Amino acid sequence: MKTNIFDESWRKSVKAEYEADKLNYEKAEKYALIFLSETLEIENRIEGNRIFCPEMNMSVTPHVTGLADHKSGISFVIYSPEFGDEMYEHSTGIGDDTVQAVEVAVCSFAYSFIDGLVKMNGKAGEKDSDTEIATIFGGKTHKWRAYFSDVVTIGGAPDVGGAEYYWNKLKKLILKRLGNRKICYVKVYLDRAGGDITGECRVDDALSMELSILLVNEVSKWKVKGFASHKLYFFIRQEDETLNSYPYAGEEGRILLKKKIKTAMDLFYEADTEEKYEQLLTNMKKSLDDDILAFECYSLLPEICAENAFRNVRHSEAIDIFIGDKPARQVYKNQLTDYWPMSRIFFDILNSGAYGSHTEELYKRYVDTSAIKNALEQLGQKGVKPENVKMEPLEFRAEKGFEVR
Repeated sequence: MKTNIFDESWRKSVKAEYEADKLNYEKAEKYALIFLSETLEIENRIEGNRIFCPEMNMSVTPHVTGLADHKSGISFVIYSPEFGDEMYEHSTGIGDDTVQAVEVAVCSFAYSFIDGLVKMNGKAGEKDSDTEIATIFGGKTHKWRAYFSDVVTIGGAPDVGGAEYYWNKLKKLILKRLGNRKICYVKVYLDRAGGDITGECRVDDALSMELSILLVNEVSKWKVKGFASHKLYFFIRQEDETLNSYPYAGEEGRILLKKKIKTAMDLFYEADTEEKYEQLLTNMKKSLDDDILAFECYSLLPEICAENAFRNVRHSEAIDIFIGDKPARQVYKNQLTDYWPMSRIFFDILNSGAYGSHTEELYKRYVDTSAIKNALEQLGQKGVKPENVKMEPLEFRAEKGFEVR
């Protein structure tokens, strides 16, 4: 059952206004909101610029990112306290006109991403997973249940019999990326139009080249006429019994994490001499009252900035951490619970204008401090172009007693 605070005449009015001005982003966004509400097969209501689904305590906020005569792009932000963090998805639609393209983008999202989420949340009292798995992270065993969405197929893409086909191909590398998050979500997308092929795999919305290459190899085998594609999702939820507590869980936790990252950025900005920089990590530990987060802000934020600055470089998806005098321990960035939330919060703060006219200066200082820029400069002196660089995992040294979170 769907509920809504708006009457049917309002819906028709919004649709008519958009059809008369098809490339208007604001009107397209309002129409996408209505169409998504009507498409979802779970109870929902429109609240401002978002849809709220009470059964799942979940909100979905669409943002139109691109419009053309026969194409649309829509980003969706999905949030529920039960998920532990926001989820992000981008959907593209192609149609006879822009209106239909918006509808296709919405349907593609609803019948794949939301389909998988509803399955994970349990429907009609059923909570059976598609498979159960176990991993080891932080010296502890973590148990998970994985749920597969339907495979959304366009054109003459081959019948693979369901999402399990891709799960079996990607499972080994996906498991390596599981840390201690409550939920991990994986997007699988393949398309082919003649000689143009796309294979894209995202883990928690972060592009994985290692996994994507496997999909490129797969789609290159397709024998199709015209455009054809597959899109599906895996939602992997950790069992409560093995989930380690996280200090920044929930809405209050996210607010606290943002406050601490802002403090770390302030301390970095103030460390404008060699003497101050030498004391930076110590000062971060004192001010943040979280030695793990302090180490991550000190070590990882410069590299996160550098990866953003040098996007034409293939950066490693893993890092090596030396703890005390122990051998290096390799972990994937996806395994670090703080990594992607910290990255998003950092750029949100940077782009908010919090540092005014000093924003560019702060960003440049972060990049200049990074090991990535130093390595690229050395390679550049040897005549190596950035686009030909495949970075090895970066190395970080932590004090004895440090724990990977």
